[in-house]
Amino acid sequence: MLTRIYGLAFNTKAELDTYVMQQEEAKKRDHKILGPQLDLFTFSDLVGAGLPLWTPKGTIVRNLLDEFVWSLRSMREYERVEIPHITRKIST
Repeated sequence: MLTRIYGLAFNTKAELDTYVMQQEEAKKRDHKILGPQLDLFTFSDLVGAGLPLWTPKGTIVRNLLDEFVWSLRSMREYERVEIPHITRKIST
């Protein structure tokens, strides 16, 4: 039986301490926790793991971000296109 073992190595204790602090800060900003707490989105096993269902508040934020990104893209002459969300699986 194989067991996967993960490990980290640092040259100094200061680098380790910095890494530990960064990990603790990252946990405070975990989108999977903050999104539902802020009522931006929720998850449902009926839809699928990792697929957010946007709430009205979340949809506003998402649309504002999308508009901002497209304003940047339009300055670089990108054009919008739409593609299907579901396609057929191609066997190789």
